[in-house]
This record gives sequence, structure tokens and C-alpha cells, in this order.
Amino acid sequence: INKTRESVDAAAKYGVGVMTVESLHQFDLIAECAARMRRTIRVILRLTNGSQFGINEKDIESLISRREEFGYVHMLGVQYFTGTQKKKSDHIIKELEYAGDFCARLMEKYHYNMEQFEYGTGLWVPYFTGDSFEGEFTDLMRIRDSLAEKKYPYEVILEMGRYPAASCGYFATRAEDCKTNEGVNYCIIDGGI
Repeated sequence: INKTRESVDAAAKYGVGVMTVESLHQFDLIAECAARMRRTIRVILRLTNGSQFGINEKDIESLISRREEFGYVHMLGVQYFTGTQKKKSDHIIKELEYAGDFCARLMEKYHYNMEQFEYGTGLWVPYFTGDSFEGEFTDLMRIRDSLAEKKYPYEVILEMGRYPAASCGYFATRAEDCKTNEGVNYCIIDGGI
């Protein structure tokens, strides 16, 4: 999520295929790097859901409306991810509809030839003893069926995160610190979660 001038330069130098844009500042870093290197950089603009991640609709619209100004930045489309451990496929389908409507508006209002829409499903996976993998593909099938009903004029990519690998093994980590805050026990582990 964090990008520095050095990390953008390294990504461009080593040929990273697509960079996700999290802020206007990041867009500026990428555009400056692309112009300086005279190398086209493909980006996908991350739409926020009101959290600390991504760019708001107005700013994405501004970038799309001015896309001709950025000769070395190729805006592929929009990315949308709102969180993880979602247990209700109805909520996911509503998010897809919202993002699809936003993408349609971009295409129509700005004559934008969008190529990709990427959606992070954030599907629930069992983490704890007693959680079951029973029916684990039910929500995924509902999402698939919902997407199949639509005729998107761009490629739809589902970013599945940990979902496909969750049932494949165990996450082994070591407790580094334990504490209690306001009566709640916390364990800080070397895995970062």
C-alpha cells in the first residue's frame, strides 16, 4: 500500500505489470516516474469504501477525465476491496453492483475505455478450532452466478486473497508478547496478526 519514489522507480525498472494507486500522491509519484523514464506504467485506481484505503469517487473521476495529460500512465480500470472475513454473499453482491455502476458511469461520462475491474472478495475463511469448511464454496458460487448474469464490457478479476489456500495447511507462528488492555487479552505474534 505504501509507495515511495524509490519503490515506484524499482517497480518500473523491474517491469512490475500493474501498480495499484492508493492516493493522488501515489498517482503523482507514478506519473513522474513514468515520464522521467519514458516508460508506460499501467495502473489500476483503487476506489475507497470510506476507509483509509483508496481514492474517493470524485478524485478518480478527475484522473479519468484528465487521462490524456498523463502520456506514460495507462489507466486500466478500477480496483475495489472493502475488507475481509465477509460472511454474507448478499453484501458482496451489493458491493459489486455499486462498483459496477460507478465503472459504468466513468465509461459513459468520460468516454473511458475501461479494460479491467478488480474486486477483492474478502470471503470468510475458518481460522479457529471448531470452524468448519463445510459449504465453503457456497458464497463463491453465488458470486459467480451473479457475475455471470451481467455483461461487463471489461475484464472482471476476482482477487481471492487467502480464500483458496486457507484449507491447505496451518499458519504456524510464535507468540512474542501478551498483554491485557481494558480487560481484553491480546497476543502479539511474529506473523503480524
